[in-house]
Amino acid sequence: MSDLEGRVAVVVGAGGGLGRDVACALAERGAAVVLAGRTRANLDETLRILRSVTGTDALVAPTDVSERGDVDRLQTTTEGHFGRADVLVNCAGIFGPLRRIGESDPDEWVRTLSINCVGPYLTCRAFAPGMIAGGWGRIVNVSSAAPLYPPGAVNSAYATSKAALNQMTRHLAVELAGTGVTANVMHPGSLKTEMWADMKSRILDAGDGAQGLREWIDMVEETGGDSTDHAVELVLALVSEDGAETSGRFCWPTGIAEAPLPSW
Repeated sequence: MSDLEGRVAVVVGAGGGLGRDVACALAERGAAVVLAGRTRANLDETLRILRSVTGTDALVAPTDVSERGDVDRLQTTTEGHFGRADVLVNCAGIFGPLRRIGESDPDEWVRTLSINCVGPYLTCRAFAPGMIAGGWGRIVNVSSAAPLYPPGAVNSAYATSKAALNQMTRHLAVELAGTGVTANVMHPGSLKTEMWADMKSRILDAGDGAQGLREWIDMVEETGGDSTDHAVELVLALVSEDGAETSGRFCWPTGIAEAPLPSW
């Protein structure tokens, strides 16, 4: 399929996991893709895979989205090559400290919010105006169902960051109404990613209050977790022409193990 032919897609967090798979899927649909992420080597590996899968090229743009200067350079690089971005998918994220608030490292807690919420704010701020000017655009922020569950004792940074991301995206969607540009958040499912592995390595030292997380980590370990295919399919639906009818929504993939929770 080539329904994104002529479109430019910026994928943040394209160095691995869901971001890598989304980047390849968008390229397969005909989009010119910008690969953004913190680690150049990981982005280069994504580029190698993308070339082998799609036979096309992509623009590699090392970026720490929590740094405004990096996002400014990402915008300048993207617009210098392509004029503007039509699709923005924010996949980058970290889990943050597995500690009670009073025992947590303030720098680690704040960095979690910087990457998970401030980063998408900066990229949306950078690319939404060009989409508005062009009369067409799709923004997908990869969030989590974590803030939809009752609060846990040791994951305040992650859940707070995703709650903030959800609300920021809802505000953005209201601002974009009538422009031809949409903005949504999505739950990707229970993925066995590098972030999951990081959580697994630290969970034993998390203390009490982490039982729910331990059970989730064990479930993903035993089952292998959800395939990224379900989340990729949802991203493709949201960035399609038919996706114009969906904005300001919390979206769930079909086919994942987790049943959707009430959202909006």
